[in-house]
Amino acid sequence: SPELFEVLIDSVKKIPRSVRFGVHFHMASSGIGVGQWRHLFRSTLKWCSSLESLTGRMVECLDIGGGWFPGDLQRSSGAEHREMLRLVREQLPAVSE
Repeated sequence: SPELFEVLIDSVKKIPRSVRFGVHFHMASSGIGVGQWRHLFRSTLKWCSSLESLTGRMVECLDIGGGWFPGDLQRSSGAEHREMLRLVREQLPAVSE
């Protein structure tokens, strides 16, 4: 809700500048489907960008989870996951971890 997002914005603004700011997103792709997971991943990046704009704080650490296994990377030669990393770098350039 807009009210909860405003509380989040105010809370992030109170984090001391000496503390790195990060976001955690974990949703089991097996529970919601890979297509829906991709949609939520992209949505998370947009929310993070909004947080950056509205708080003046850059997201430096992004924790993404979805229940992936090594075989998932091997099946697609890692192309899908490389694309995810590209999107993170593009939309959240301060992410270093």
